[in-house]
Amino acid sequence: MSILDPVSATITVDKSKAKPAVHVGTKAALLHLTQGANLSVADDPTGKLKPTTGNSISWKGTVGATGDLMDLVSNWTFAYLQLSTTFVYESVYGGRLSGEGGMVCKYKNGFTKNPCVDVESTSPNKPFTDSVSNVKARANAKGVFDVTVEDGDNPHALELLTEINKKTNAPNFLFSMRRDEGFHTILVAKDPAGNIQRLSHFTWHVIWHVEFKWTSPTAKPTAVTKDLRIDVGQTKLGIPADANLQTLITTPTGATANDQDAQAHTDAWDQRKSSILTQHDDRAAAGVAANFFT
Repeated sequence: MSILDPVSATITVDKSKAKPAVHVGTKAALLHLTQGANLSVADDPTGKLKPTTGNSISWKGTVGATGDLMDLVSNWTFAYLQLSTTFVYESVYGGRLSGEGGMVCKYKNGFTKNPCVDVESTSPNKPFTDSVSNVKARANAKGVFDVTVEDGDNPHALELLTEINKKTNAPNFLFSMRRDEGFHTILVAKDPAGNIQRLSHFTWHVIWHVEFKWTSPTAKPTAVTKDLRIDVGQTKLGIPADANLQTLITTPTGATANDQDAQAHTDAWDQRKSSILTQHDDRAAAGVAANFFT
């Protein structure tokens, strides 16, 4: 039987390679964090290419334990529970001429659960992450071990440069992209009986806000950055104090962030749901700057 030392739990975060940026391709614009970004997807946004590989921001949790090495390795599970809160997630399009209209796409409106669990739907450890854990005996301390749990993330957003405004039947061109998302990442341990210990956590926050200026329908637009940032909070013991998260922490169920993101895109552009996508017959009504296309 093994016992964890919850007071020893900590998480070290490395964001040195996570640099918010935008890449404009021939067919799409990609908001990314530099490390692991596949810029080619902006030239081929058909779904054949993955927008990212690996992690841009990474973290390593550590917790002390006493007991048996084989018990910790074989019978315990160490991972993370990550929760996502979408604050802003939208894109705006405008016609070359004012009468060609404009469109405002608010993906956040398509999220039925926000905040929500942020994990790959195919993860066998869902709702927890598929983390890499390692258990090592502590030097000169018989029966004492250090457990390390490594993981990371690589959020992004991809948007086509042109979409058809079906209210005016005219091509509309990408004017702005905004994504503002916050995360709570919690180090968790599951003992052989299935009990969950929530050991420590940290918060992080990513913002992209970019506008685009056009000179020709066939030339790539110029990206003008309004805000690009990633902030990481301090590690704290236990769970977040945010009252809005308590139920989700203890019962992490419901649609995930990735699944809701994919569904919101389908609802917006395939179904043209008015709750997500608003199509205007006047460009100014969408909030598009008068000089965005010169």
